[in-house]
Parts: sequence; C-alpha cells; structure tokens
Amino acid sequence: MSGADGSTSDADAVTDEPGRIAALEARIALLTDRVVAADAAAARLGDLDTMLAARLAPIHAAIAGRPVPSTGATDPSAGRARLRRVLGIARRWRAEAAGLREDVAGERQGWRDRLSARTAEANRSREAETSLRRQLATQAERIARFGLTLRARDERIAALEAGQAGSPVAATPPPAAFEWQDTGDFAIEGAIDQVDQRGIAGHLVFTRHPDIPPVVEVRVDGAVVAAVAGTRAQAGAADAAWRFLVAWRTIAPDHAGRQAVVRVAGLDVTLGTAPIPTDLLRHHQPPAQLAAALMGGTIAEAADYHAWLVAHETAGDAALARTFHDNDATGWPTLTVIVHGRDGAAWDDTVAALRGQIHVEWEALCLDAPAGLDDADPRIRVLPGDALGEALRGLADDALVSFVEAGDRIAPTALLHLVVAARADPGFALVYTDEDRLDPVSGVRGQPHMKGAWSLDLALAQDYVSRLPLVRRARLDDDLAGGIDAAAVYRITTAAALAGPGAVIHLPFVLYHRSLANAEADTGIEAAFAGLLATTPSPALAGATIATDAAGLARIEWPLPDPAPRVSLIVPTRDRLDLLRVCIDGFLDETDYPDLEILIADNDSDEPETKAYLARVAADPRVRVIPCPGPFNYSAINNLAARHATGALIGLMNNDLKVIAPDWLALMAAHAVRPDVGMVGAKLLYGDDTIQHAGVVLGVGIASHLYKSFPRDAGGRQGRLRVRQDLSAVTAACLLMRRDVWDEVGGLDEEFPVAYNDVDLCLKVRAAGYRVLFAPEVLLYHLESQSRGKDVPAEKRERLDRDKARMQARWGGQLKQDPFHSPNLAITHVDARLAFPSRAVAPWRRA
Repeated sequence: MSGADGSTSDADAVTDEPGRIAALEARIALLTDRVVAADAAAARLGDLDTMLAARLAPIHAAIAGRPVPSTGATDPSAGRARLRRVLGIARRWRAEAAGLREDVAGERQGWRDRLSARTAEANRSREAETSLRRQLATQAERIARFGLTLRARDERIAALEAGQAGSPVAATPPPAAFEWQDTGDFAIEGAIDQVDQRGIAGHLVFTRHPDIPPVVEVRVDGAVVAAVAGTRAQAGAADAAWRFLVAWRTIAPDHAGRQAVVRVAGLDVTLGTAPIPTDLLRHHQPPAQLAAALMGGTIAEAADYHAWLVAHETAGDAALARTFHDNDATGWPTLTVIVHGRDGAAWDDTVAALRGQIHVEWEALCLDAPAGLDDADPRIRVLPGDALGEALRGLADDALVSFVEAGDRIAPTALLHLVVAARADPGFALVYTDEDRLDPVSGVRGQPHMKGAWSLDLALAQDYVSRLPLVRRARLDDDLAGGIDAAAVYRITTAAALAGPGAVIHLPFVLYHRSLANAEADTGIEAAFAGLLATTPSPALAGATIATDAAGLARIEWPLPDPAPRVSLIVPTRDRLDLLRVCIDGFLDETDYPDLEILIADNDSDEPETKAYLARVAADPRVRVIPCPGPFNYSAINNLAARHATGALIGLMNNDLKVIAPDWLALMAAHAVRPDVGMVGAKLLYGDDTIQHAGVVLGVGIASHLYKSFPRDAGGRQGRLRVRQDLSAVTAACLLMRRDVWDEVGGLDEEFPVAYNDVDLCLKVRAAGYRVLFAPEVLLYHLESQSRGKDVPAEKRERLDRDKARMQARWGGQLKQDPFHSPNLAITHVDARLAFPSRAVAPWRRA
C-alpha cells in the first residue's frame, strides 16, 4: 500500500523490512558459500603448484648438467633436448596455473566485496526497521491516549441518532455538547467506587435503558475537563452496570490540586466529588520518560521496550490464542492460582486480570483477601491464610498450581501458556516465564526481565522463578497451615527445580506484570535463602552458606575444601617478557592459595631476556617450564602441558593476565570442586577498566563476548554482570576445571589451533552433563591477544573460515540459539538489546 505520491508508508515499511532483511541474509549466506568455494579452489591450486614444483626439480637439475637417471637413450644431447621440451611444457602449465590462480583470487575478492556490501546493507536495514518501529510506537501511544474519548463520543452520537436519548450533540467537542435536558426517562443507579492512583472509578446504569452506555464527565469550577464512556466486561450483560474510569492523565495538568465534580453527562445528576492529585503532571509524561523515571534505566531503553510491546502484543495474537483455545477438542485442565498479598494490596487489579484470561478453566484461592472479593465469580474463593493447607489437600497430586501476588497482573494469555507447556511435558518439574514492571497509575510498563534457561546460581542470587511459576500439587509442602508469602514461594519453586527429575521449562514470553508497589516492598531474601538451605536436602547445595558481599547484600557461597586441592595453572607463552613477568609474579606473589603449581608452556621463546627469566623463575619449586616447540597451536600447547600437571584442578591462563585481588583463585576453586560444576570462568577487564569478558553468547556469529567494552562497574540487563550464573561458554583466557572433567572430555581439540577451542571445550563439558559457571566476583585484567602477534589478514580469514565450518559441522543447531540468551534479545549485537522481532514463537503461531 503506497501513498498518493507513490511512497511507501511507515507501517508498510516496517512490514516489508523483515522480509528484505531475510532476503539480504539469504544473499549473504550465498555469498559466504561462494567465498568458501573460492578459497577451496585457491587451496587446490596451491596443492597443484607444489606438486608441479616437485616434478620440475629433477628437470632443472638435469638441465644444469647434474646426473640424470638413465632413460635408455644413447645420445646425451637428445636427452637434454627432450628434457627442454618437457620443461617448456611445464612452464606453460605453470603460467596457466598462475593465471588461473590470479583469476580465482580476483573472483574471491569480488565475492568478499559483495559480501561486505550486502552485510552493510542488512545492518542499515535493521537500523531503519528499529527507527520505524519507534516512530510507530509513538504514533500508537498518541492514538491510544485519545481513543477512549473518541469512542465515547461516537457511542453517544450513535445512541442519539437512534432516538435513545435527548437532543443531538455537536459532532465535535467541547464536552459541554453533552448538556441535553433530562426528560425524566433516564433514572440511574450508580456511584463512585474508588479514587486511587489511577483515577476516579465507579459504576453507572440507566435502569430503564440498561443497554445505553452512559457518559461520565468531570467538572472543575463548572467547566468540563474530562469525559469518559462506561464499559462492560461482558457484551450483552444487560443486568450488569457499566464501569467507568476517569484516568488522571485525561485531565490537564493546570487543574492539579483542585476539586473534581463527577456528573452524569446530560443529566443534572452528581455522583460525587474527588480531589485531583497535586502531581498531575506525572500522568502526562510520555511513556518512555515516565517508565525511566519510575523504574530506572534510560529513556532510550524504555522507548525500545515500548516499541517492542507495540510490535509483539497485538490484538491479532490474542485472537489467534483464543481460537487455539476454543478449537481444542481434548479438553483443558483446571489450573489453581494461589493469590497471596500484603496489607493494602490492589486485589481488584489481580482478580480483573484473572477474569480476563483466555484460558477460563481456573480457580483462584485468595488468601486473607478483602471480604466480598469472591461475590462476582464462583471461580474465586477467599480463604484465611491458615486454611491453605486444607484446601490444597483437596487437590489431586497432579493438579496444576501457580502463584500470583495481589496487586500484580498477568497477561491475557498467561494461563494458556502454562497449561500448554504442562500438556507438552507432563513430567515437568517447574515452569517459569518472563516478566516486567507495571505502574498501575499510568499503565506504563518497563524493566523487562528477559530470562534464560534455568540456572541454579542465578536463582540463588535473584528471585527470578517465583512469579507465576507452575508446579504440580505433589511438589508443594504438606505443611502450609500457616499460609504462604513470597519467601515461601521462592523456596517451593527453587526446591522443585532442584528435586527433578522433570524438566525446568522457561517460557520466553512476558506474562507477569509486577506492580511497582510490590517490587519496592520486596524484602527478606535472606530469609528465603535460609529457608531454602534448611529445608532442601539437595547435593547441589551441599556445604552452601549465606554470606554478605561488599555491598552488604546476602549471597550464597561455597567453602573451599580443607585441605585445598592443588591447582595447576597452565600459561602458554612466546617471549613478551613485559607481560609474562607481570602475570607469573602476580600468580606467585599476589595470589593467596595454599597449593599452587605453575606450568609455563614455552612456545619457542628466543629473546635472551625471556630465556633468562624462565631459567630464574624455574628455580621456584612451584614453577616448571614445559618446552612446547613448533607452530603456535593453543590447544596442542595446553594439552601437552596438562599431561605434566599434578593438580586436581587445571587452570588455563593467558600470559597477559594481571591479578587484582589475592582471593581470585580460592573463589574459583570453591566453585570448581562442586560436583555439578564442570568449569568456572572469570570476569576480565581491559587495561582501561572496560569489560573484555563477561561470558560468551552463542549465535552472535559463531560465538561472541557479551557486554564487551562496557564499563567495569556496569550492571548489565537485570544485573547479570554482577551475579553468578550458568552460561553456554566462557573464555579460556582464564578458566578453572577439575582434572577428571578435563580427562573425561579429552581436553582441547587440536583441530582448533587459535579460535573457538574454548567454546568447543565448554560445549563438550555441558554435553557431558556439567555446568559452565560465570563468576563475576573473580576479577582480573586481561590484555587480549597482545603476545600472540598479528595474523596475515588473508591467512587469518582462511583459518577462521575453516574453524567456523568445523564448529557448525560439530555443533549445528546449538550454535543458533543459546539457551541462556533469551530469544527476546538480539543476536546482532553484544549489548543484550531487545530483538526485533523476537525469535520466540507462541504455540498458536507454530505450523
């Protein structure tokens, strides 16, 4: 669809952009294949050139008069002439081969230039798509802001034209146009029910004409300042009152602090009065600005999330979900939702969200809720907290149970997502979802928590699975007579995940909206930790204790065994004494660890100063120098040194590391000895105090470092740069693992001499059933790759292409979606920005 001038509209541009990007990416893939083919052809030509040179060598020797094996000829001059003819033919072949090689090189460079151009074009298209989405989000916000008023006017006009009310109103405001005379035919029942942070809420119905939607107006000093039409939760419910909400954001800021008079438009009837808030300006801020002010973060981040919501939470998706639910012929299970809350919580918000669910087969157990909450819906039961245990005992062991905190809301598709997941994997241990924050006053949402796969250590640092979790009744404690709170839900859900044997399932959809009031009131995580450790006999928690970090926050720690296991640190090097001395001296003199072995794997160092230092440092009984001659192959060098190691723990260390704190190795070792942990990685900094390594994410290329070049103290999305967590891979520049795990997976693969050997090792460790742990409390400096030297660009490119092909052949689809990197986050950048579009696909959108 084009405009009158033939230009494409913004909406069409956004619609077409993903297809254009997909076409560009397909073209890039084709160009990449052609470049690889050209490289292979060049390699074959190189082999032919080598073979030809070998065959020409004896011919050159014969021409030079050297002895030539007898060929049976009696005339030496004739033999030489024949050899000259062969040499001439060989020279022509060689010239043709050289020409062909030049042609292939030219074609290969051409394909590379085209590939670079297509890649740049794809990046420009992605940027254009993001910009257009933001523009559309802004337009959608403006439309939403005025939509309710326009809809009210249209409904009133339609009613008047049908002869159901008094005299007609003007087609355009002002609101005073609603002033028609009372004919005596509009007896009403209604009242203001609540005045809160959102606005003025109430109900109203014309008793003789219940199907006519009433319009409520707000006056200040006699002037109409806002008007809104009533709405019904269920169309056609003639016996139900119309509900209205006059939101504060619909009243101009200059009326702040004044008294509002709420009247029925067109009738001389006043429903009541209410004070207008003094901070009315807050309700008129743009959504992104308001979200950033209330929830933290930048306005740009908030704007991105607003655009993401506009793009992904559509009416079309809700319609597909409803059709999916209604057309199911197998029957849906009933889901029990336990609603718990604090005093003063907004129970109505939560109940309204439950009643708006597409999945209607649910019951809610509302603990210590206000009286009368269950009057409107038989699925809602209000119970005292101490009656929960008895209520749960009435459920079957395989009954589905979830938890919601009063005041929070859930998406209309939330319960449907949960029951679909339970149906797909009936033996699940736990299901959890993504969430965000909600300001109930303005309706603005922000701070999305786009989670990854289950991570024990992350769950022990953040309560990220206890909001809208799904468990079986059998997973719950029998002793719930005293009720339940957020700490108990945390303990129940984390224990369920640890207990197994079923899967822990992550649903990458934003289904839970945490109210700001509840988020700000979150306390007692220490009690939740203590309750978990005291009541969960899991081997994964053996020896764990609660400690306090430098910021005064509680965290769970594991002690170092006594006696501490020996650690063998392997340090490959080739000269660069300026770096090597800082690294080794830091390990020897600045590291507080009782049993340390350092193996310096010397790869042909030839500088006299380096040789002298190696000889001197080898006099320390903790140090051995292992000669590793030959071309640089990081994997082969470390494997050779590992065969000389005597420690129960093996550490792979670059020679350009610099120690920051003396306890770094003890912290790593305490995690490496945990039986379920196969490898531990550290947080590494460049010399300018920016991040060099904070974990590796798959799918950005083959794999890339996340948050690279961020400031040292950056928190990352949801504080992920500050907490321990499972990852798919960490860098081999500084990692520690048990010797038995190293032997089990076969060490490093020597077919990866430089690139991807650490990613391959990590994936082998995970495939063997162990966890790869990132520990940001372990902090060192790392001057990346300074001592290895620079590769010739073409040579480096060819090697990387071969290594990429080998990784793709070995690990295939695992490289396309990192389980610990949400599909709602981009794989085109390393800053964990939102993905447009998300790679998560709802069940009703799957083929």
